[in-house]
Parts: sequence; C-alpha cells; structure tokens
Amino acid sequence: TVAAVLSCDANAWVVAGDPDYGTPEKVEASHAKRLAEIEGDEQFAKAVAVLETVKSAEAKEMLGELITTDPQQAVAYLDAMKARQRAKVIAEFNKDGATDVATGLLEQLRLHGLDTGVQ
Repeated sequence: TVAAVLSCDANAWVVAGDPDYGTPEKVEASHAKRLAEIEGDEQFAKAVAVLETVKSAEAKEMLGELITTDPQQAVAYLDAMKARQRAKVIAEFNKDGATDVATGLLEQLRLHGLDTGVQ
C-alpha cells in the first residue's frame, strides 16, 4: 500500500541490485546522490510549478500515483512546493480518508534531505 511505502525509513530508498546497496555508508551516499539527481535540474522545477498550479485534488492524484512507484520523488516534489500548496495537497489525502498517507508524507518531509546519522 501507499502508506507502507511511505513508512519506510530514510535508508530504505536504496534498493537491492543498486551497486551501493549494503553498508550504511554506501546507503547514506546513495541517498544523498539520489536527492541531488532528483532536485538538481530545471525539469524538476518545471514539474513542481505544474503541481503548484493545478488544483490540489489533481496534484494529490498525481503524487498518489508517484508515491507507489517512486516515493522519494514524490516527497522531493512536496518539499520543493510552496508551503501553502503543499499543505493543500496533504489535506486532500486527509479529506479522502488517507490519513495514514498524509502522516507518512509529513514524516518523510521531516526526514527529507537530513543526514540520516548512519555511520
């Protein structure tokens, strides 16, 4: 389920088969590299602008689909959105009875970009 995907810890972004899968140091490095790849390009900014422009219910639907395939990307989009639009999108998850998803998104936003402290 979407909530199960979001409930994973920051280290779970690295998947088996990834050459950096394994040691905590490699997991942390892979996580940092992935965040830089996601957030570091012009197309990312354009996608965020679209999410901020459409109605919050539509943005929620788009992000809901993305959460199931690439939750880190979905959280990165939310993180980059303006606070007001981000709050409206998260409220849409609550409105549709997906409180567990909204809670998972909030927790992943809190952890997003943080040094996981893995040594």
